[in-house]
Amino acid sequence: MRRDIEEFFARYGAALSSGDLPGIVSCFDPPTVIIDETATTLMVDRRQLSDYFTGIEKRYRARGAFSASATIHGVERLASALWLVDVSWASFDESGEPAPVSVESYKYLLRAVRAKEPLIVAAVVTE
Repeated sequence: MRRDIEEFFARYGAALSSGDLPGIVSCFDPPTVIIDETATTLMVDRRQLSDYFTGIEKRYRARGAFSASATIHGVERLASALWLVDVSWASFDESGEPAPVSVESYKYLLRAVRAKEPLIVAAVVTE
């Protein structure tokens, strides 16, 4: 597996866990699409990404989740700068024990342009 993809998801998880909105947004390469069973959300710029993730920390904390950790189940190279990554997110409470929320699973489309780190261009909620 590519080390930069592992490092990317560690950084993204840290930003999500701390509510670091600029850090979260920096993990995306807009336009970005997020798809789940009920909606498709297109964010064409960083302002829309910021609006989408505003308050995420409070929403997770209200459910008892204080940190998130990614487990990468597979990486498929689609082209020289595109990867499809299968990831599940486990959440943990204040004491580091598993949080009372379900594990979330995603398929992420990552793109790395000009040898820079990969960024999310699409996320599909799979569980």
